[in-house]
This record gives sequence, structure tokens and C-alpha cells, in this order.
Amino acid sequence: MKGCLLQPTIDAGTERRSRSNTGDRVNLTCSVGAANPRPRLSWYRNGLRISPSPTDAAEGAESNTSDPPSNVTMTGPEVVGSGSSVTFTCNTSPANPAANVTWTIHGSLNKKSKANVTRGPEGGWVTTSTLTYRVARSSNELVVRCMARNGASASPVIASRSVQVIKTPKPPVVEADMKGTVVAGTVLDLTCTTHGGHPPRQVKMFKGDEQMEIEIEEDENVTVAHTAITVEPADNRAKILCEVQNPAAREPLTGHTTLSLFFPAWEVKGWVNPRSVEVKEEVTLGCETSPSIPPSTVTWHSGGATLEGATTKQYPGKYGGTVTSSELRVRPLADDNGRVFSCNANNGLGVTVSADLVIDVLHGPRWVEVPSSVLDVKEGRDIIITAIAMANPPPVRYNWRRDDVDLLSTGISGGELRLYSISRSHAANYTVTATSARGSESYTFYINVLFGPENVTAPERVAVNTGSAATLTCFATGNPTPNITWTRRSDNSR
Repeated sequence: MKGCLLQPTIDAGTERRSRSNTGDRVNLTCSVGAANPRPRLSWYRNGLRISPSPTDAAEGAESNTSDPPSNVTMTGPEVVGSGSSVTFTCNTSPANPAANVTWTIHGSLNKKSKANVTRGPEGGWVTTSTLTYRVARSSNELVVRCMARNGASASPVIASRSVQVIKTPKPPVVEADMKGTVVAGTVLDLTCTTHGGHPPRQVKMFKGDEQMEIEIEEDENVTVAHTAITVEPADNRAKILCEVQNPAAREPLTGHTTLSLFFPAWEVKGWVNPRSVEVKEEVTLGCETSPSIPPSTVTWHSGGATLEGATTKQYPGKYGGTVTSSELRVRPLADDNGRVFSCNANNGLGVTVSADLVIDVLHGPRWVEVPSSVLDVKEGRDIIITAIAMANPPPVRYNWRRDDVDLLSTGISGGELRLYSISRSHAANYTVTATSARGSESYTFYINVLFGPENVTAPERVAVNTGSAATLTCFATGNPTPNITWTRRSDNSR
């Protein structure tokens, strides 16, 4: 069976009323006769389509022209600055009649909006409402809501937005706990304080170009960053920078303080010029401190005594400190070879640093140990005689003589002379000579051989007249000279 196409016939009518008022609801009826295929109905007002009304009815359809808005959309910023003016716009979907738009901020009705109604592209009316609002400086957030409804709405359609209010914090203040004297090696507390600002501030602290670890304490309106450092001489005049930033600040806000430290010299360097000198030749002893604040005072010492006459100079050094340089000039004797001179530096902070300098004096042999000028030795004894000389440079060679006669090497070992079983023939003058590359030195002494009394002689009998004087003589030899004593017997038999 073949299908048959039929042209529809239209009969339009209205609900009979003598007069309609603005806002009245009017029913319009459009009847369609039999047609194949089934027709689709659309309504137009003044040539504009206002509401498509498809129908599945075989005969006739009724279209209601009152339509509520199906949705509303809001546009506007999500972040605003404190105290600024901000504009929000709400657009409704097409509605018939046009929807009415109301605004609330933080739940309070705001009546300062402006509305504009235009036809929708496919019928109905689109309401565009604009609200301009100045943000209070005390606000951290705006809750904005627009609501749209018309007479056909069972409930309003709503669009809402939470807007963050950003505020620029005040510039930070950096403080260092520098009460009194701050000495290198101590722990220094540093704080950075900033007020205001929203959202919460980001805080960074730097020592020079080095970012420091910090601890942050926050309350509603104040942020305090804490850190502590052990200061070193290099930290003198260091810049402590605090950097604060949040979305309201175009560039980081900064504050800073400059450290002012005291520190002692940490070393002293010394020198001797020339390195080696002749006896009584001038030699310069010098030393120089590392920088210090306040400047160091340099003193010279040797053998427990303080030496005067040094010249001192000062000039700028690293870390804002002062370098102290001192020179002491001396004319040493041979005995000064190897003598230690100390350069001490102190700037009143309880730290003393020093450098020890040793002078090298060139000289020939100098006696440091010799026997007595007269050496008493008992006959029959063995004896070791020692003579020691020092020379710079070494070595030292020794030569022994007796009464200007060189002694054989037997019994001679360097600076020692060994004599065995001393007899009276050993009594003589002895000379020891020390020789080095820079000259020689001699020393003479006498060996005195001691022996007991001997060769004692005395008369056995002397005859004298009664009443006359008698002379008695006793003779003895020995070294030292014997002491002679006399005794008288009471026995007259002899």
C-alpha cells in the first residue's frame, strides 16, 4: 500500500476576552488539520520565534507562552584588591516574561544593580544585570549571589561566586639582637615582622645571597619569621634581607638590617729579615695580624721579658677590620743564636694569638762548658775532662795540648780528654782549642796532682843546756803543702 502526503490546514484562535492587561496570561490555540507526515508547531510574535512547541497530537496543539528562566550565569573576577571597585554580570537564559534579577553580597540584598532585557535568539527574553561594588578594606572574601525568576518560576535560579579579596602587607621590619657587643662566634637571633596583607604572606630571609631557614609564627594580622645564626668575621657588614610577598604585591616588599660585629685576630704571621746574620749585624723581626675589630695591639717578648722599641702600622683589612703590622730591630750576639722572639696580638676580646720567631746568628766556636782553670786530681785516679763549644754553622773540631805539645789521639774523643792513673808527671798546663768554619777558640787550664805527705824528717835528739832555748825542725813534702803539728811527750827517759 502506498502512502499519501496531505497538506495541513491551520485554524488559529485566541481565548475570548474583551481586554487583556499587561502581565495577564493569555492562551493561544493553533489547530492543525489532518496531515501526513505529522506537523511540528512553532510560535512567533512580531516575526520572532518565541517558543517552539512540538506536539505529538494528531489534531491540534496548545502552547503556553509563560516560561521561567532555566539558568543564570555570572561573570566577574575571582580575585579583587582591597578597596577596589569590581563589576559582576549575570545573564539569564531566555524566559517569558523577562526574568527579574536580584543580588546579595554576604547574604544582604544589594539594590544598586542595573538590568537590560533583550530578545533571545530563539524567542523569549534575556535579562542582563550588572552590579558594581566597592570592596571594603576589612573584607577578606566576597560571597556574591544573583537570583533570577519570573511569574512562571516555582523557585529562582541562582548563580554564586566566592571572590578572594587580596591586600598588600606592610613592608617588613628586620631586627637583630645586637644589644651590647656582638662578638664573632656567638649566636645571633634575627626576626622579620610584617603586618596586614591577605592572603597569608610568604616570607623569606637572606644573608647576602644565601637564603636562611626560618620558623614562622602567624596570627590574624601579624607574621613573624625567626632564625638564628652563629656569626663569623665574614658576617660583619653583612646585609640581612627579609622578603615578603603575596598576590596583592606586584613586587616583593623588603626590609633589611646590617650586622655590626667585633672579632679578634685569628692568626699572626711573622718573618725574619735577613734569615741569617753575623754577630751584631742588624736583623728585622716582623709580624702582621689578620684583621680585627677593634684593632689589635702587638707586643714583643723574649725570655719572659717584654721588649720595647718596635714600630707599628695599621691599615684596613677584610670584613671591615684593621690589620696591625709591627717590626722590631735587634743586633744579636753569638749567645742570641736560636733565641726565640714572640709577637703577641690582642684586641681586648679575650683572645691572644702569637707567632714565634727564631734568629740565626752566624758565629765561631763559643764555649758552653769548660773545666775549672785549676783542676785538682788525686794521684792514682782516672779523670775525664770535658770541654764543649758551640758554633754556627757546625761542626766543631777539638785539639788538646799539654805545655804546647799536641796530645796523641789516644784518650781523646771530641771534646773529652781521658787521663788514667794520674801521676805527678800529669801536672801541667793543658789547652783545648775548638775550631769551626768561622774560626777557633782556645781555653787553658792547669791539672794540679794531689798527693799525701812524704819525706818527713826531724831530729831525734837535741842537746841543750838547762834554761837555754832549743830549736827543732821538721820537714815534709806533699801537695797540697802538709800541715805539721808538734806533740810533747811527758816521758823524760829519752
